[in-house]
Amino acid sequence: MPDQYVVELDVFHQLHCLNALRKTIYPERYKEDMDDFFLEDGTRNFTNSIRQSIMCHGDIATVYWRWMPFRRQPLPRLEITHTCRNFEALQEWAKAHQLLDDDKVLQYRPAPEDTFRLSGGQ
Repeated sequence: MPDQYVVELDVFHQLHCLNALRKTIYPERYKEDMDDFFLEDGTRNFTNSIRQSIMCHGDIATVYWRWMPFRRQPLPRLEITHTCRNFEALQEWAKAHQLLDDDKVLQYRPAPEDTFRLSGGQ
């Protein structure tokens, strides 16, 4: 697979990260999905990936606050109107451009001299 790259739309990676973090809320239900890497490095990486995406996209929808007498403080109203992309169109595009299992591309193992780090390291 020299001169080719396997890529993924980040929106699907973000959903994967969010789902993984959701599973940590219910460890008894998803314990088979959680190894040591998942619990230690994974949750940190998932959280950081979602944080970066939120900061980069900077949704500027306005959140209105209203006074809640029983709490004696204002609380946000979360019924927000967002301007969204067409998620169905994203899914259709991704499906039309997916890497099929019969392509066997993911079985390629580069020789050590063909490998490199994307950031930092040696």
